[in-house]
Amino acid sequence: MRHIKLLILSVFFVFSALAGHTAEKQSAYIAAAVEGPSGSALLSGVAARAPYYIFYDKSGRVTESIQNPFRSQQAAGPRLTEFLVSKGVKIFIAESFGNGRMPALLTSRGVTLKESKGTADDAVKQLIKK
Repeated sequence: MRHIKLLILSVFFVFSALAGHTAEKQSAYIAAAVEGPSGSALLSGVAARAPYYIFYDKSGRVTESIQNPFRSQQAAGPRLTEFLVSKGVKIFIAESFGNGRMPALLTSRGVTLKESKGTADDAVKQLIKK
C-alpha cells in the first residue's frame, strides 16, 4: 500500500513538472493585433477590437492565433489588457492603439506598445532585428 501511494505521488509530481514546463515554453512574448488569422495579415488600426491576435515567442515564431474574444464587448481594452498580461505578453504591436484607457493600462502593467504598418510578421521581424 505504501508503494502505491509513493507511485501515485511520484506520477503527480512528474506530470505537474511537465505541465509547468510546457506552459513556460508556450508563453507569448509578442502579441500583434491583426485583420486575419495569419502572420501575413495586416496589423489592425483598432487594437482592442482587432478581429484576431497572433502571439509570437522571443525568436519571432508564431505560437498561437486566436479570434478576438472581446471584440463586441463593452470595455474591450481593459479586458484585453488582462488577457495579454495573463499570457505573458511583453510587447504588443498594432497599427494604432487609440485614445482609450487600454494604452495606459498596458504600459502600467509592463507591456511595451509598438505602432507599425504592414503585416504582423514583418513588424515582428523588424522588432527582433533591433
